[in-house]
Amino acid sequence: ALSVAGTLGVGTSSIHTGAKAVFVDGAGTLPTMAAGDVLTIQNNDGTSDNAGFTAIAGTAGLSYINFGDSGDKNIGGIIYDHTNNSLDFYANAAERMSIDSSGNVGIGTTTNTIGAMLETYHATDNTKHWRIHRPGTAEFGIGIVGDHFHISDGGNFPGASEKGIYMKFNTGLVGIHQNSPQYTLDVDGDINFTGTLREDGSEFSGGISIAEVIV
Repeated sequence: ALSVAGTLGVGTSSIHTGAKAVFVDGAGTLPTMAAGDVLTIQNNDGTSDNAGFTAIAGTAGLSYINFGDSGDKNIGGIIYDHTNNSLDFYANAAERMSIDSSGNVGIGTTTNTIGAMLETYHATDNTKHWRIHRPGTAEFGIGIVGDHFHISDGGNFPGASEKGIYMKFNTGLVGIHQNSPQYTLDVDGDINFTGTLREDGSEFSGGISIAEVIV
């Protein structure tokens, strides 16, 4: 057994402030370190040198890194499950994201059962959304509002207003500026188009007047 009361240097006698153990391969340069960097693995003598930490587990075991504090030793962490070859990320003592063996990603769900490349889930909040943002220029959001899928513009993120495009779950009904569509295409606002209006594939000639179209 090896017990070191002070600091341990392997391959080096130079221990930076705050370190308890330093492992060095070669004569590389150590950058400025912080007092909390208690374990350092260094191999940068050459520009193509690699440095790594390897955790070898059983074929049915776990390889993991824990992030803890005085109240919980693994309040956060990264786990590789060798049973199903998944990579899981934990925050606040719960699994928040998982990548399965096929590369499918689940966020907010522990199992991606539908085979989607990316699945997001939230058990209680029905207005979760993704934000696509270029500051000061363009801003969009996509997400779920109740039983509708919503593509929104500007600050009108899901649930904020009726603006945008809505698709009602399991019906195929689509609304534009209409958050509760009742028809295959339900539009609240003016419509302008260039081209031919068709009915069942044929050019429409029903003789509808402008007064009948604008309602």
